Amino acid sequence: MDSSIKRIEWVDALKGFGIFCVTLGHLSCNYLLETHIYSFHMFLFFFISGFLHNNSQGDFKKYMAKKTKALLIPFLLWNFLSCLAGAVLFKNTITESVRLFFFLDGEVCWNATIWFLQQLFMVSVVFFLVEKYIPHGKYLIIPVLFVLWMLVSGNNIFLKLNILPVCLLFYTLGNIFRQFYDKHGENTSVNKLHIISAAVLILFANILFGIVLNKRISFTGADFGNIIYCSIAAVSGITFYFIVFRYIRFFGTNKVLSYLGKNSLIIMATQYLFFRLYDIVSNRLFSIGIWHYRSTVKAFVISVITILLICAIIEVMKKIGAKSRGLKNLCSWFGVNMPKVNE
Repeated sequence: MDSSIKRIEWVDALKGFGIFCVTLGHLSCNYLLETHIYSFHMFLFFFISGFLHNNSQGDFKKYMAKKTKALLIPFLLWNFLSCLAGAVLFKNTITESVRLFFFLDGEVCWNATIWFLQQLFMVSVVFFLVEKYIPHGKYLIIPVLFVLWMLVSGNNIFLKLNILPVCLLFYTLGNIFRQFYDKHGENTSVNKLHIISAAVLILFANILFGIVLNKRISFTGADFGNIIYCSIAAVSGITFYFIVFRYIRFFGTNKVLSYLGKNSLIIMATQYLFFRLYDIVSNRLFSIGIWHYRSTVKAFVISVITILLICAIIEVMKKIGAKSRGLKNLCSWFGVNMPKVNE
């Protein structure tokens, strides 16, 4: 199914919840809460992307054009601006800036969240080719990807290829799950009490393997701790929140979360810009960096403020983009989910 033709409301809401978790997790909330968030949040985004995967009827050129516009161009623009800002703020040399721009040694610039756009672009293209040219390829590559994840994840390499296997693994799992969902997911005769009860047990598995038995992981640093425990925590966390947003109407039809989900890309790409600004101001006024000061209340409040500011900018950009096709394209290149311009 082409997700651009028919959006799934509860999936948009789940993406919105996911991007709020990303924001909260980046602002040094309670360590146990942060560990829980990191145990599933980026896995969730790749899983959802695979769930919504559309191969454009097998046309590789059309698919590449779509993904280049949606992911690669926003990544290149935000990465360029971030590296330029790094040269000004941190006195990075041209050599350092080039190294960070191209991820030459697997390191990301200070605006670390943009790695997701680059990685999702590569994952989408690789998955398309596997699905198109290898019969039953998406099933066959699962064990291969898991082994590769275990072998290379801890070693930073060019273009962050060391985390490509785990990202592609969860993208593939999401796509496979979509087939099951299309057959059974709209069944309204299921006993919701039983489903929610099962979800509680699944959440317990996430807590056990994601918090108790494993450490706080890092996608950017490719540090997953015990990969077996990490995998169980990620799958159980994804499953729990899929159940919650699919079967609890309050969450699945939440308009605020749905809006955030539709604009998750630009929220992901820009939030560090605000965090850095907050840090500069708080250091000058109070001689303390508020970004990494651990407080759940602070993290929650700043998450809400940051997302509100980004959403306000999004709406301004939408109004600007509505004036002409050229301005619309310019805004969309930065990752803004633009409405259609009337011809």
